[in-house]
Amino acid sequence: MHESLVVLEKFLGSVKADLRVNPRHISIYMSLFQEWTKNNFESPVILKAKTVMELSKINSRTTFNKCINELHEFGYLKYVASRDHYRGSEIYL
Repeated sequence: MHESLVVLEKFLGSVKADLRVNPRHISIYMSLFQEWTKNNFESPVILKAKTVMELSKINSRTTFNKCINELHEFGYLKYVASRDHYRGSEIYL
C-alpha cells in the first residue's frame, strides 16, 4: 500500500474516535492532503492560508487559524506558520 494511503487511513481512523475533531478540521486536512499529493508526497508542503481556505471552503481566517493550530496540537500534522507574506507556511503530514 502506498504511504499516502496509510497516512489517510490513519487520519480517518483516528478522527472517527476523536471528539475534538469536527468537519472543518477534516476539510482542512483533506485540502492539505490534496496539496501533498500534488507535491509528490514530499514534505513540507509550502502553502498560503488563502489556498487552503479556498479548497476547504472556509471563509474565516480566524476559524482557519484555530483549526489548523488544533490539528497541529492534536498531532495530526506539523504546522510551521510563516510570517513572510511571500512565502507560505510549512505543512508536514
